[in-house]
Amino acid sequence: MSYYLLCILLVGASFYAQGQTATEEAIKKACACYASVDFTTVPYSRLSYFSDSCLQVALYTNLTGVLSENKIDLNNSTSMLKLASFFADKMTHNCSAFQTYSLRLAQKKVAQIRVKYPSVRGLMYALDTKGQFPVLYLISEDNQQEVFYWLGEFDGSSRFMNGLKPYRQQLVEVYWKDVAWYNKTQKQYINYKEIILIEEGQQLENKEYNKWIDEFESKK
Repeated sequence: MSYYLLCILLVGASFYAQGQTATEEAIKKACACYASVDFTTVPYSRLSYFSDSCLQVALYTNLTGVLSENKIDLNNSTSMLKLASFFADKMTHNCSAFQTYSLRLAQKKVAQIRVKYPSVRGLMYALDTKGQFPVLYLISEDNQQEVFYWLGEFDGSSRFMNGLKPYRQQLVEVYWKDVAWYNKTQKQYINYKEIILIEEGQQLENKEYNKWIDEFESKK
């Protein structure tokens, strides 16, 4: 969803169907518009166009009422982003057509990441959350320890907020980029590997998983 589109839409009339709030009417119109588009076949380059068009359809005659109901200031970007997030959440949970669109958008993002960033495949060994930023330790396929830093939100990052236990025996592929942070102790910039994406892969059987771990720990 193009969140910033909400900030540039023309304010239409505040008239909307009786017995239904402007927000409910806008969400209903948006979902109907998304349902009219086959997002499983739309080219990636056209996804944003169709999504933006549906938002315009939904909000053209409802924006004044939507802003009033949600106490949103049209001239405040933070306030408008809050409204956009609210709409995205409602659509995600209540509109299957929007879910299809979101999936295609996520697939496009993943495809771009695969091309742009390096990756390492292996097992997630530990997640240290004691420092300023969480640090992920991964055992690579060549039995080396790789260290990655969780410096910000990435797609699906909420999966790991309660730890690695559900994914302990699952192979993953970590996509990352180099970022430079100033180290006060060493008084110099240090390169860190920031996590961009973690893709889940094969689930290992107990025997294979234990062998992988034992071989790594025997080298320590």
